[in-house]
Amino acid sequence: DGDGIDDGWEYCYAVYGEVSQNSNHWFTNPVNPLDISYDGDQDGWYQRSNVDQPAEQRTWVGTILQDNIDYTVLPGPDQIGRGTTDLPFTNLMEYQYGTRPDSNDTDGDSIIYRETLNGLEVTSYQRDWSYTDGLEVFKFGSNPVSNDSDYDLLPDWYEYRLGWNEGADSFVSILQVHVVWIDAITGNDCQDGSSKCASLGLSGIDYVRPTLTNVEFRLDPAWPDDAQHDPDKDGDYICDGISCQYIANTNLMEFYGITDNQTNITKSTLIDSSNYLKWDHDQNLSTPAINVTEWWHLRGYLLHLDAGNESIYNYYKLHKLNENDPYYAYILDDNDLNFFDADPSNDATLPELAGNQTDTWGIVVSNTDRNPEIEQNEHAYRWYLLDFDGDSVVDGTNILNWDTDGDWLNDWFEIDSAIDSGSRNESVSPLRYELR
Repeated sequence: DGDGIDDGWEYCYAVYGEVSQNSNHWFTNPVNPLDISYDGDQDGWYQRSNVDQPAEQRTWVGTILQDNIDYTVLPGPDQIGRGTTDLPFTNLMEYQYGTRPDSNDTDGDSIIYRETLNGLEVTSYQRDWSYTDGLEVFKFGSNPVSNDSDYDLLPDWYEYRLGWNEGADSFVSILQVHVVWIDAITGNDCQDGSSKCASLGLSGIDYVRPTLTNVEFRLDPAWPDDAQHDPDKDGDYICDGISCQYIANTNLMEFYGITDNQTNITKSTLIDSSNYLKWDHDQNLSTPAINVTEWWHLRGYLLHLDAGNESIYNYYKLHKLNENDPYYAYILDDNDLNFFDADPSNDATLPELAGNQTDTWGIVVSNTDRNPEIEQNEHAYRWYLLDFDGDSVVDGTNILNWDTDGDWLNDWFEIDSAIDSGSRNESVSPLRYELR
């Protein structure tokens, strides 16, 4: 039909249905040249407001196998300005970008859920379709055919969920989450010459929770550098009385729950030039070697997902299975005012999140004071705080909270201690409040 789209591609995706001749909800037709303007899967940007700022328009280049993923910025005439005009992600655009015209989410990364609350009660829990193909291009600037656009081993949906600032139309925010570390002896700021530094504050003679300062937080699916950022500064200091070296607990490390002998872990630490895993938390690589070309390859290996022994080794499992199961999440506000004065009597009445209790949303049996039946689509109490896609697996420790579980021990310390113990969550966990 001379419309610039190969006939075979149009035939492959042709969908026949009873639609109006005036409808734009058609898919593709090799004998209809008008179909280049259709958006049959409705994955464009509709109902824009004039304050919405479109993303920089880009073309993605490179391959994961060559580890040279990047993008080029399109010339000025191809950029999009503010406006209220709908932006359909047309069949021609789908053809050019390599996306499917019959799927609004070709790369399968629009998978997070959003909860609606009435107080603490969930009244709605729906899949968020705001990260579809056209929106990735027009609004967010990510790659619609890759669920890890910048190949930093942080999935796009995770970076979108935590990083997108709707009010500013960007992946940048200013947040008060950055820990000010102190010299544990003097109470002054940690610095060279300190013998020991702590993620605490000192008020008089009381060691209190640390002072938090503002930090520019950027978590962007198109910017690989963010994997090495540590916005909440919940790593560790190595001090010898002469100098102090900070070891970051990076976004990458928190997503996977890994540390490595007081050194920063990078993608090159984990994967060799042939995309094979060269590191694991036990330093005991399996045979044959694991090929890692997607973030979920690494996550699946570390958490033993679908390996038959997940209930034993998945240290990010959110719900508790039985009374002998140590792998579950439990977050508590203990209301303590001094690190050295643990007083259970003033704990908050309700936990912030509890893997050993059942939320009322989707509950099958009315009793909530029990372990949830995940197979019956029940959820742990307030699961959505750490589980963004509803699979009862925690999506990393909280990169915006130095102490995810509220027990005064920072996330790096608890992860590192668990790895050193060889038993992961048996003794200490960044997800489960323990009385210090």
